[in-house]
Amino acid sequence: MIKFRLIKERRAVSPVIAVVLMIAVTVGISVVVYAWSSGFVSKRSSVESAESEQLVIEELNLSGTQLTIYLRNKIAENAIADAIYVNGQMRANNLSTVVSAKSVTQLDLSGLISSQGGDGTFHVGDTVQIVTLRGTQVKFTVR
Repeated sequence: MIKFRLIKERRAVSPVIAVVLMIAVTVGISVVVYAWSSGFVSKRSSVESAESEQLVIEELNLSGTQLTIYLRNKIAENAIADAIYVNGQMRANNLSTVVSAKSVTQLDLSGLISSQGGDGTFHVGDTVQIVTLRGTQVKFTVR
């Protein structure tokens, strides 16, 4: 009879504490899964964009207010220049100008902007940004 009384007096964790523990474990696992998946996705995105286009400016020529650049495409696929920004403002878009694969392409930025009715003049200190269809950005300052 004594043994029966000792067993009866022992109790398990109360139902409220059990629910709180289950919620804490679930939240902990959720945080770990989220951290892993967001890190995996961001690493994968940066790898894909790094491999997709590699553009380098080889040379800038500013003649008066006319700017010509030489843009090297380092990968085996053509890149397509889509927009030109000068000092943060879009000057030309929907250009569809091909930057040939594994070669240097001459781009007359003044001519490209003027062909769309924009002001194609450039000055020393202007910040220029070329954006491709895939979203690759090449940014430089006119010197």
